[in-house]
Amino acid sequence: MSVLRARGRLRAAGAADVLVRALGHPDEHVRANAALALGALGDTKARARLVERLGDGAARVRAAAVRALAQLGARDAAARLAKEDPDPAVRALAAALAAGPAAPGALAPARSAASWFAFYLVDRDDGSIKPRARYWLTTPQGLIKAGWTDADGNAREEHVPDGTCVVDEQVDEAP
Repeated sequence: MSVLRARGRLRAAGAADVLVRALGHPDEHVRANAALALGALGDTKARARLVERLGDGAARVRAAAVRALAQLGARDAAARLAKEDPDPAVRALAAALAAGPAAPGALAPARSAASWFAFYLVDRDDGSIKPRARYWLTTPQGLIKAGWTDADGNAREEHVPDGTCVVDEQVDEAP
């Protein structure tokens, strides 16, 4: 689970504003997780921005946006996407969401034993991106993975099991 999705689930102060801004992030993983977090947050003021993401170039983002809109009660958007989306998987998800509630857990995301964790670092005070920042990722099992964010402040670690991760950082120049 991403930091953005965790913010939405925890209903952190100011989460909606941060998440709406993240919908415009260049990384599709960030946009998708922001959409999912907005759905979990339940803030209906985000509907218009989520509807915009239904036209996103990344299928993952469109799927996340339609799932979030369904959580916010906007099933009409799902019905439209079920007919119009170019990706068959997104159309199938949208059709299922448009049909209404199914059996509990029927639309729950698949969980794998090992996956990845993507994130970007921003300054807590002014929200600016932290490029070339040294970070340490502590996995749910307590293993520590170290690395550097790229020029856009992004990082991705592979083979991270599901669960809560912790990211610590220190800004230095990358080697």
